[in-house]
Amino acid sequence: MPALSHQQSIRTVYGKVSLKWKKQGSSITFDIIIPANTQAKLLLPKPSLEGNLIIEESDMIIWKNGQLISLPDGIDSIQEFSDNFEIKVLSGSYIFKLLSE
Repeated sequence: MPALSHQQSIRTVYGKVSLKWKKQGSSITFDIIIPANTQAKLLLPKPSLEGNLIIEESDMIIWKNGQLISLPDGIDSIQEFSDNFEIKVLSGSYIFKLLSE
């Protein structure tokens, strides 16, 4: 099955916000840039995957088995809801990957 992907950006008064996502096999990767001196609330969809869901940020596991493992610099919080994850971040560049174990 081929990979599905999309990218989008928007210029704001604070700078450019950009998002690239790619679904390949059983994982989804989100490449996100938030402009300086801002913060964002990201709503990442929960994929329908078999097994335990894992979230990585820049190849470091931050969520596993329904629990927060670590909170890297720039990430304020992660909350799980029935159909998505809400991740609050400060300005910066992030690469989130959702996959199953």
